[in-house]
Amino acid sequence: MNQHHASSSGNNNAPTPMELGAVNQHKQLPQADKDFRKAKGLCLYCGSKDHILRNCNRKKPLINNGIALTMEGEIPIDLAAKVATSKFQSIIVIPITAYHGPNEEEASDTDALIDTGAIHNFVSFEWADYLGIPIEKFDLDQRRTYRLADGTEYVCKAFCAITIRIDDTHHVENTTFHVLESCSFHVILGMQWLKRHRPHL
Repeated sequence: MNQHHASSSGNNNAPTPMELGAVNQHKQLPQADKDFRKAKGLCLYCGSKDHILRNCNRKKPLINNGIALTMEGEIPIDLAAKVATSKFQSIIVIPITAYHGPNEEEASDTDALIDTGAIHNFVSFEWADYLGIPIEKFDLDQRRTYRLADGTEYVCKAFCAITIRIDDTHHVENTTFHVLESCSFHVILGMQWLKRHRPHL
């Protein structure tokens, strides 16, 4: 079977490279398939012409238990599934997908640390730069000094906005991140995010 045609045709019964087995479950879509799907206006995940990547419901959740998200205010949220699972017992780390590139048609998976000791949301400069996410500098009077987990102080000079999806849920949001030179996880969701969502942990 020609994998390129099977994965790019938009046929809902055809296997996609993401569904060929557990080993390949999170494998990056080959560039030839990406180009074909972009040219035809198909979803980059499943090849369907009915929706775009961020709205794809074929990305199956792994386990539906752990962290339930609730939204406050007037921000709409899809209530169909709102539960994510931490990968560790001692810290809360959840899988997320970040959308980037022109029109946010590219998607990259990573882990986000939920940190009650962080006042803001943070992203690693190296990762944001690698994804080509536009980074803006703070004005001099808006720069902030943070004490990091290792006790050192860091002056944050930049920020960026990233659209993220909490995996195992249908929750997608555009979030502002303060940029750190380096951090243990590519993404840290701090009190700014926790106060907004009030998750049940």
